[in-house]
Amino acid sequence: MFQKFHEFQSLVERMFNRKIIAVQTDWGGEYQKLHSFFVKCGISHHVSCPHAHQQNGSAERKHRHIVEVGLSLLASLFFYNKGGVTVFVLIYVDDIIVASSTQRGTEALLQNLKEAFALKDLGDLHYFLGIEVSKVRDGILLTQEKYASDILRRVGMTDCKPVAAPLSVSEKLSAHEGSPLGPDDATNYRSVVGALQYLTLTRPDISFAVNKVCQFLHAPMTVHWTAVKRILRYIKLMVKLGLRISRSSSLLISAF
Repeated sequence: MFQKFHEFQSLVERMFNRKIIAVQTDWGGEYQKLHSFFVKCGISHHVSCPHAHQQNGSAERKHRHIVEVGLSLLASLFFYNKGGVTVFVLIYVDDIIVASSTQRGTEALLQNLKEAFALKDLGDLHYFLGIEVSKVRDGILLTQEKYASDILRRVGMTDCKPVAAPLSVSEKLSAHEGSPLGPDDATNYRSVVGALQYLTLTRPDISFAVNKVCQFLHAPMTVHWTAVKRILRYIKLMVKLGLRISRSSSLLISAF
């Protein structure tokens, strides 16, 4: 990667007789390795926030679209509807979730799969891709309690003082306030914010706050890290909070 960038740098500077002063990338692993090199060379490294159209160039958005299409091929949803029996099968790599309108339908499908593949039935769904599934009255509850607790433990905030809101209503984050984080702290900032992004799958209540701190991934400051810690303190308050999906005969899909 370093050699490729050196070749690119030499080509650009030879063609335009100008020094490269800034580079914008996503926060992929190859660019994390280059970050310290950019700093050493005096090149400003700007990191874009995933899915933020106001920050990402059209080329990056197209690249991300291709990547997401590839990932979607790894996760496929199939359904069967015949003779009053409806079966849904969700496949992600080698993990399978089966949901059926009848127990008989589930058993028949699993038996057919066992005849063709080496299959292990783990019983009722409890855990899938970091999401915990619990049966409640008339539905299921999706939480990420263990995942959220792991984030708090990783940052050393297991015993932090909880707060009632993830973001102060009077505070407006700016790219120019506070002091820049050191290289190690900045990397930790990006890692924690990335973890919080995945937590929003079952915690839409923190989506707005996480999106705010995500806007400063390229150059996090001390005030931004303080904002991240406030989000973590809010998570501490309601670490078991999740999404409840209730049983209903309605086919209406509600989204927020």
